[in-house]
Amino acid sequence: MGVQLFKHAIDAIFKNWSALQLAIAHQSGGPQSKEKAEWLVGATEAWFYENKDLQDWEVGDFLEDVVLTEFNLQIDDGSLVEIGRKICEYFEFCSKNNESDIRTKLLSLPRCDLAKCQVEEDDDNDMEETQDVTDESEVKIDNLEISEKQEPVVDEDGFQMVSSKKKKK
Repeated sequence: MGVQLFKHAIDAIFKNWSALQLAIAHQSGGPQSKEKAEWLVGATEAWFYENKDLQDWEVGDFLEDVVLTEFNLQIDDGSLVEIGRKICEYFEFCSKNNESDIRTKLLSLPRCDLAKCQVEEDDDNDMEETQDVTDESEVKIDNLEISEKQEPVVDEDGFQMVSSKKKKK
């Protein structure tokens, strides 16, 4: 038997991990993203039972490999080690405390609110560059000369004459 409520702790930590929740919401792992996240909870729990004295960076590396493989997602926000640290902390806590203390500690976890997740703009030049490209494209389209289709020239024997395309400079 496993450590009391450890699986619930992992599940709560993952549900409050905004990077993973965004990956699920945007189906980074395909249509089965939610199922993959549920599998990750069990796989992480099993990994703890199969390995002794795991360090937070080892858990972070494990999660990085799984998230990259299953969700095609590279996470560079530092949350992997933070999540690894939380899981190690809860493994230790769940090993040494009773159910009510564990449930109380689980309620103290911060809540993930995807509505607060926003894309940060690197700088304002991106919009200006996009506008410049659009303006240049419009100018090229306005200056585009469309020649009318010419009917093929047929000689007196009934053969069609082949004319070479003229390159405009």
